[in-house]
Amino acid sequence: MLMSVSMYAGGLLISLPREQAAFYRIIVNPERVPIEVRDYTLDNKIYCSGHFTNQQANIKEGQFVYYSANGFKTRKEMYKKGLPDGEWIDYYSDTEFIKRKQLKH
Repeated sequence: MLMSVSMYAGGLLISLPREQAAFYRIIVNPERVPIEVRDYTLDNKIYCSGHFTNQQANIKEGQFVYYSANGFKTRKEMYKKGLPDGEWIDYYSDTEFIKRKQLKH
């Protein structure tokens, strides 16, 4: 499996040396679109996973899952062509949700 790793600062998505980065991103099979990304904290804990429609990884597509520092899901979001579309769920624990809403663009 081909993977690409980049270091980033905050939400800016500017590639930086590790000592200046806030998180890092692994792009799984960067040659295949939609591309799958996994964002990790610098202490190697998953923060987010999802897909983008383009190589620049700036247009979200489908499901995005966010995680807490202990690895539990905190939110699921759905996107279509970069816009919120579908069910969004905020989680109390890994399986129990506290808020659910339906979004359509």
